[in-house]
Amino acid sequence: MNNILSINTRPSFDETITRREIHSYAPYSSITVDSADNIVISINQEDIYLLLSESSIYLEGAILKADGTAFTAGESPEFINNGICFLFEEIRLEMNGFEVETCKNPGITSCMKGYVSYSENEMKKFSGTGWGNKKIKHSDNTFCGCIPLKFIFGFAENYEKIILNQRLDLILCRSKTSKNALKSTTGNDAKITLSKVLWRIPHIKVNDTKRLELLSYYKKNIPINMAFRKYNLNYYPDLPMTKNGTYRIKNCLGVELPRYLIFGFQTARDNDMTKDSSKFDHVKLKSMRVYLNSESFPYENMNLDITQGRYIPLYTMYTEFQESYYDKFLSEPYLDYESFLNDAPLIVVDTSRQSELFKHSSTVDIRVEYSMEDNCPQNTTLFALIIHDCLLQLKPLTNIVQKIVN
Repeated sequence: MNNILSINTRPSFDETITRREIHSYAPYSSITVDSADNIVISINQEDIYLLLSESSIYLEGAILKADGTAFTAGESPEFINNGICFLFEEIRLEMNGFEVETCKNPGITSCMKGYVSYSENEMKKFSGTGWGNKKIKHSDNTFCGCIPLKFIFGFAENYEKIILNQRLDLILCRSKTSKNALKSTTGNDAKITLSKVLWRIPHIKVNDTKRLELLSYYKKNIPINMAFRKYNLNYYPDLPMTKNGTYRIKNCLGVELPRYLIFGFQTARDNDMTKDSSKFDHVKLKSMRVYLNSESFPYENMNLDITQGRYIPLYTMYTEFQESYYDKFLSEPYLDYESFLNDAPLIVVDTSRQSELFKHSSTVDIRVEYSMEDNCPQNTTLFALIIHDCLLQLKPLTNIVQKIVN
């Protein structure tokens, strides 16, 4: 209320940032761009301020027949939803040789996180990944697209500050096959070749006053705490063909307790171009519970009956994620009730409110129990995306990065 009475307040202008430029960095050698080896892009320059949270991976390439020849008109397969993320088996971010975060199976990870995190309007900024089946392929079967780092790394999504005078490495490992990125009704085999891979990252320039302030901070080697939520994808292939099952996901330290777990089933979708690898299957799930030691989440049994269309508890858990994770007043889910079941019936388990006793435990056992209406279909894989807190400390002058575990 006092603001409307402050008629004599002088306007203020923030001129700290004087320029913002996008710079592109290429791999060491373009020879390795299209191989299954690691593609390494490094940034190691002095006196630059990098805004990693707004950086992206830019790609150009072509869709060819398996023998390397070109498709004729109308024969070429299309990218699936979020297709270019499936071109990589793993993407890793390092700072001064320290592994900040690794995104395993970026296609599955970004799909699971994307479906639950963003609204339809927010997804428009990720159209460059082919999200929403946006056409990133051209008429001559070439394509271009980009993967925002915040789409695959929790560090890029949560840590929105500049990084000063540190060596950064982005390591991309190509998938051995391109089948999961494409869909074809004709069953024509295909491969994807990359002709260009760039890491596009903003450089921030500041005025002299701010530059001297940052330089003083840097020379004193004052530790910088970098807190973020880390993504960790686990999977259980070839689930037993039974109605009930238990999957022990992992043991973790008390400081790395999961805040959220996102589960998804896929049946016989891997390396099958007649199926969409960006979608998930409901497998007639009846119930699922996560156990952190002996404490269960959710508290009550789900009692789902997907055959009869009763899966409201599952959809409610899905819609509540944005309100809890992003502290939104009103959730704006990407999928409606029907599309949720058909495209991505993910099980979102919120474990963000938990006993303090876990923090003092040396290890915490994470396991999941599930039950289905019928026996689990053959060739079914259970994916578990764990989102947990992570705190790194950087000493800028000595270039030391370490994980804080207490």
